[in-house]
Amino acid sequence: METNAFGQPIRAICFTRQDDERLALGYPHLLELTDESLDAKKAQAFAAKAAWDAKMHCVRFPRAAAPHFVRVARRKEFQGDRSTPAPITAFADGSPVSKDEARELVKATIEEDCVTFYSYHRLFYYLLEALVGTETVVDAILDGLEALPPKRITNELFDGRDRKTAGAAFILGFMFLRLPPKSRASREKRLRKLLDGSHELLAKTKKKTSGEIVPAIERVLDGWKAPSLTADGYMYASEYVFATDDLDRLRAFLANPEAIYDYGTLDVRFVYLLGPEIIDAMGKRRPKKDVLPWMFEDLGMIKHPSVATLFLEYVGKPMAKDLPLKWFRAHADWARPILKSMKSPQAKAMLSQI
Repeated sequence: METNAFGQPIRAICFTRQDDERLALGYPHLLELTDESLDAKKAQAFAAKAAWDAKMHCVRFPRAAAPHFVRVARRKEFQGDRSTPAPITAFADGSPVSKDEARELVKATIEEDCVTFYSYHRLFYYLLEALVGTETVVDAILDGLEALPPKRITNELFDGRDRKTAGAAFILGFMFLRLPPKSRASREKRLRKLLDGSHELLAKTKKKTSGEIVPAIERVLDGWKAPSLTADGYMYASEYVFATDDLDRLRAFLANPEAIYDYGTLDVRFVYLLGPEIIDAMGKRRPKKDVLPWMFEDLGMIKHPSVATLFLEYVGKPMAKDLPLKWFRAHADWARPILKSMKSPQAKAMLSQI
């Protein structure tokens, strides 16, 4: 099978080659900078709005606004629990971000714990990656994790779960996909050394829980061997995205009605890993209204009858607006034979409109 520059397989499952390549890079767990024209004032305003109202699904961001956004990491409003937005003056600097500054911003972010890994924290890391490169951000995250006080690792300094720091550790797994093999191996080795040291620290403490940081690293490195993946409790699909050491087991997990699909939809990363047939594993699980555009964008990349069947459910439903019609019209030549083979009123209605 063909692979990209980072050794990741390029699987021909999308309508376009470009989308096949994006999936191989880890889409939607990345960010692409776009080049629309924004003056300084508009870029500042865009960044300020995104920092307070960051979308859970954000895969594109204006290049002009990116430097304005990442520098808000110097503000306490960005680092702590969400309460009040940072003032727009915090987004004034739109000058280029250097690698040294990027490392400084990551350091400031990891030094502060927080119970929630907000969407704007995730956006921050992926924006920095897009601005200064994957290796720089990966190394900065690793530096920050390695510099944590032992009691941060053992969760003895935080009254709660430090999901913010764990989130930074977890997205390393996606960034590793965008590193050349030798570079990836050396950084996985660093993360493994950190994990081994963390286990030694935990063995010496009387605290019964390892919090969030150690389980996050285990999920990245150990797949199904990570204890949290087989522990009792809620089973969120997002936590299993690196459990690729047993794909049959992963496929069975996603088909389990007890598995919770984050935001009610299937991460297209699982489609890349397991093939388009896994879409049928959704069963009766469906996203809420505000997630529908996300589902149509991501699963809509996939060239498979299961997608047509899924999207056909939304024909005539006000919550979906014109999303089904736009998708079927965009792929009309491919969709017509599939719709003709169906007997539902929705299929006949859609066929008449494309």
